[in-house]
Amino acid sequence: MIFIIILSLLPVSNLNIPKVITIPHLDKLAHMFMYFVYTLLLVFGFRIYNQGDFKNRYYVISLVVAIILGGLTEIAQGILFSSFSRQKDLMDFLANTAGALFALIICCFKIDVMVWNWLFKVFRIKIQFN
Repeated sequence: MIFIIILSLLPVSNLNIPKVITIPHLDKLAHMFMYFVYTLLLVFGFRIYNQGDFKNRYYVISLVVAIILGGLTEIAQGILFSSFSRQKDLMDFLANTAGALFALIICCFKIDVMVWNWLFKVFRIKIQFN
């Protein structure tokens, strides 16, 4: 979570990203990807913590937490960090929300369980999700 907050509030000019290819709205894809991964990790955390007692409410909690974090970082950009060339942007918030929703859709179809189980098998970790 702290990593996402730092990336969201850090001025883009400080990242020194070389512009090799210009892709329109690449920042929106970055927002979607960050919140997609964040939401997957939230669901994963709930699954680890509640081994065998995973309930659908954890999906909703993960989604709500990701959306609130996305909203608060956008508000902070507009209020606290406006002097650092950061500004709040509704489209960034919508990209954050879309990434979280996409992660939740994947979780609802249990695709994440297949991926986690495969990763655990590859790295020989003794956890099995249902």
